[in-house]
Amino acid sequence: MTVNNILSAFRTEQQMVQQVFAGWKMNLQQLNTRSEVPFELAYRVAENSDLQFRLFFTSRPLWVTLGQQPVSEPYEVLSAAEMLVRFGIEAIEETIERSVAKVRDKVLGTSIQVINSLKVTETGVFAWLRTERPLSLLHKQVRSAGTGCLWKVVAKPLSFPAYAGAIKLEQQQQQGIVLYILEPVSGREKPAPGEILFW
Repeated sequence: MTVNNILSAFRTEQQMVQQVFAGWKMNLQQLNTRSEVPFELAYRVAENSDLQFRLFFTSRPLWVTLGQQPVSEPYEVLSAAEMLVRFGIEAIEETIERSVAKVRDKVLGTSIQVINSLKVTETGVFAWLRTERPLSLLHKQVRSAGTGCLWKVVAKPLSFPAYAGAIKLEQQQQQGIVLYILEPVSGREKPAPGEILFW
């Protein structure tokens, strides 16, 4: 993805984009718009975005909207970071441009996609993992395709404190995304969003 993709996808948040790039010691004014941007930087921009999308996950093909129009079909609210990981920067660009876009999850086969992960003190690492087929990863080890880091899947959280969080987890499970608690075996403490794992 390029600087131009980032500027187009986050055109309503240019000041935030400039601040994130500045944090990476990059001046947007001096960059060629065709320059490649590392995924980690694009993810940081998306993470700081206020954009919210609606994913209509029961329809085929999947489609995403921007905005708050009333609907009766089930949907999941996605952050810009979730959109970037699952569907790519082009899906964000198209949704911003047209207010609606047809999207397709990345094909995984037998691999696992990390949607998000975070370190929770005392508990371990929470990781939202997506698979194409229903698959229990409990008590299995998962390895990063890129770095070889290894984690053990130790548990699934039994409950989620906030009602909205519980609803989102239920919606995600319908899409093959499951929240697990991981324990690092070797390498990094937690897998990175967008990372591909194998078991």
